Amino acid sequence: MNLSSVQTHGQVDGALITTGVWSERMPATVVLGAQWGDEGKGKLVDRLAEGASMVARFQGGNNAGHTVVLGDRVLKFHLLPSGITREDCRLVLGDGMVIDPWVLDQELQGWSAETGQEVRGHRLFISERAHIILRYHRLLDGMDTVIGTTGRGIGPTYADKINRIGVRFGDVVELLADDAALSAMADRMTASLAAGGLDEPITAASLHEDLSWVNATYASSIANTGLMLD
Repeated sequence: MNLSSVQTHGQVDGALITTGVWSERMPATVVLGAQWGDEGKGKLVDRLAEGASMVARFQGGNNAGHTVVLGDRVLKFHLLPSGITREDCRLVLGDGMVIDPWVLDQELQGWSAETGQEVRGHRLFISERAHIILRYHRLLDGMDTVIGTTGRGIGPTYADKINRIGVRFGDVVELLADDAALSAMADRMTASLAAGGLDEPITAASLHEDLSWVNATYASSIANTGLMLD
């Protein structure tokens, strides 16, 4: 297989950007920031999405973001891919992401209000393996004042993923039917917060309420995105 590519050079917000676009025989174009973020990836993806049938995010959360301009309207997204502006483009939030479902809902509502388009249940696909940022994760993140995090729960959610105790979108239905699992999870979360000096009980009832909302809001979008991208 010929793995050569054609390189193009340009500037985004004054920064030099070099991209390699594979020939049409290659199935995907990858945009990867190799610095410290804010390299202009969102704008670059928006341009490349003109010829794409699908735009997928493979990792990260809502700690960063990008701006989408629609005529004289400016929308700021932290989770939705910039390919959302291409009506024929499917949007994938992949396995490696940690997703705050409440932030995502705000972005989707903002997009719908501005454009009249509903992508949820149509061309938005959330990996069943993507992890959910819960209120507990935001509380835990806010306790860490040493390294100065964004406080959005991203680090603690990734930690739960590594420890195999996190909640994935594909786990929600099963958890809602397992009271014992929810109770054990609530006890663990409450103990973890208490160990850090925060008296903020997490209850099984509150977890059930939050996960019920997640299920009702995103059930039509949860998918095996790995199979889609294979």
